[in-house]
Amino acid sequence: MNLILSSKVMRINTSLTRQLFELAKKFNDVIDLTLGDPDLLPPMKIREAASEAIMNGKTRYSQNAGLMEARESIAKFNSNYYGDEISPSEIMITCGGMEAIFLLLTSLVEDGDEVIIPGPYWVNYKQMTEICGGKAVIVPTKEDNDFLISIESLKRVITKKTRVLIINSPNNPTGRITPVSVLRQIANLARKHNFFIISDEVYRSLVYHNNKHNSIWTIPGIRSRCAVVDSMSKRFSMTGYRLGYAIAPKDLIVAMSRLQENIAACAPLPAQHAAIVGYGENVSISGILKEFLRRRDVIYDGISAIPGLSISKIDGTFYAFVNISGTGMNSYDFSMKLLETQQVAVVPGRTYGALYDDYIRIAFTVNVPKLKKSIKRIAEFVKEYCHVDS
Repeated sequence: MNLILSSKVMRINTSLTRQLFELAKKFNDVIDLTLGDPDLLPPMKIREAASEAIMNGKTRYSQNAGLMEARESIAKFNSNYYGDEISPSEIMITCGGMEAIFLLLTSLVEDGDEVIIPGPYWVNYKQMTEICGGKAVIVPTKEDNDFLISIESLKRVITKKTRVLIINSPNNPTGRITPVSVLRQIANLARKHNFFIISDEVYRSLVYHNNKHNSIWTIPGIRSRCAVVDSMSKRFSMTGYRLGYAIAPKDLIVAMSRLQENIAACAPLPAQHAAIVGYGENVSISGILKEFLRRRDVIYDGISAIPGLSISKIDGTFYAFVNISGTGMNSYDFSMKLLETQQVAVVPGRTYGALYDDYIRIAFTVNVPKLKKSIKRIAEFVKEYCHVDS
């Protein structure tokens, strides 16, 4: 028989992030700055909790929504963080933050519904929306406005079909934080036009200096039409454990749990036991934050010194969104040629929306010596291959 794949899967493409990551594997001396996959080990208590769970046979199924003890730990931690009581029944533990977003979109979006996504955006938001039968409506932001969403631009795209708005702050790929004043205006629009908000806050623990993470969840009257997504991957540097969660209204958690039964049954049990310790004991991540702050300063100072490149401030995350317009190259050609000639892998800006072809994203998820070596190689590349006025 002739194999016929579904139209849904045919609409989905492997992201340029993953394409560059795969290409990087072909080089022996490559410095890979593509994936948001930090090289740091999780805190010792996290590793010990996961190991003990494995050794003690705590490796079977849990409830679809996750172990109650883990949900209780996460609920208590977030109640303290947000300053508002959260019940375990408002917590859904998932296979990473990615699955939390997918379950939310699948539970909320009907065929033809519109999902508003500010750009530059994490590519999976758009692809997940399309898998669910929705239409992604991209609202671009600009560097000269600090990559902040314009409320007027947002108003112009809201229609009767608008079902969901996705917020990501601190933002991947820009590293910017959305101010409370903007969040309040977004909340007012959600109430007025009756759409739901998914607030992706997986980088909230990686905020630098005097910056403060702001959450739309804390705005009065918004909780009934809002879900927060977080992940242990970024907070505790444990990407491969595949553990995230959503905070959402109880009825939505019930719906997501029904989906979970048919997708993954439950999140990995050793990781859930690590979550009990991580959130229950409020395990310190100061070392992780300190190291990424150090790396941020290295990448910011180093890239800023290269003629033809510029970089806006990085409030949070472990990403730098670098403007390469001064090189005369588009993001794809720049990234491919850089990998080919200098064995440094970065992500083309067009990955995050067609309007961002003048940018590349650098993930500073490798150690400082490698970062410094990558900066030197990028400088050599720009000098040799780009038309830059010194």
